[in-house]
Amino acid sequence: MSYLAAILPHILFHGKYVKPGPFWMPGAWGYVITGIASAYIIVFNVIYCFPYAMPVNAASMNYSCLISSALTIFVSIWYLWKRDHGYVGPRVLLEANDEVTRGIVGIPLREGRGGYKFAEREHA
Repeated sequence: MSYLAAILPHILFHGKYVKPGPFWMPGAWGYVITGIASAYIIVFNVIYCFPYAMPVNAASMNYSCLISSALTIFVSIWYLWKRDHGYVGPRVLLEANDEVTRGIVGIPLREGRGGYKFAEREHA
């Protein structure tokens, strides 16, 4: 399901909010391949939730369906609550200097005069 969570935003938002990376496939081929991959993941998640043996009792029940659905519901509710109560995600600052771009990636510590103060971690 974590692979599906990484692939599905490409399809749902047409790549609008996803930064292209090294494996980016633009155009129709990208949608076809991500659609097939998403369908494959969904089908096998359902198959893996089937019980191990019939008839099903408490000892032979496959609890992966319970765990995956409960975790999905819990994380969804937590996200919906947290996004409205002050969550600030990571920010990216880019500086161009002599044709070399350095990115400072960090989580804002506090907002002060002149913008956010960042926990700095530099990448060349």
